[in-house]
Amino acid sequence: MLTLIRDDVCGSCLINEIKHLNKIYSEFSNRIKVYYEGYANKLTSLGANFEIIEVINLSDKFQVSDNFIDNPASFLVDKNGYIQSYHKAIPGKPEVSARFFEKVKSLFQTVYEN
Repeated sequence: MLTLIRDDVCGSCLINEIKHLNKIYSEFSNRIKVYYEGYANKLTSLGANFEIIEVINLSDKFQVSDNFIDNPASFLVDKNGYIQSYHKAIPGKPEVSARFFEKVKSLFQTVYEN
């Protein structure tokens, strides 16, 4: 799973995504990559317990439109590099993120623990 986070995203969305990323990273750290357009210490100060890869410009690095990553966005990418699922945090709807991360966890458990 690949997660892209810009520095100027919705604050409550960011805190919620960090919570979910911490949970899944604790079990599947080798399957999670988090790229942050900013300084990692900001995410760490908000409770992030996962590896953070700092980048200068997410849109340039990943060739993705700004409207895809105007809030934290996660992509499930298969071994061939194809995006199988996409999720973007929605302000005021933390339950959408919870459902996405539960699906990811279930999939990872099925694929990587059996």
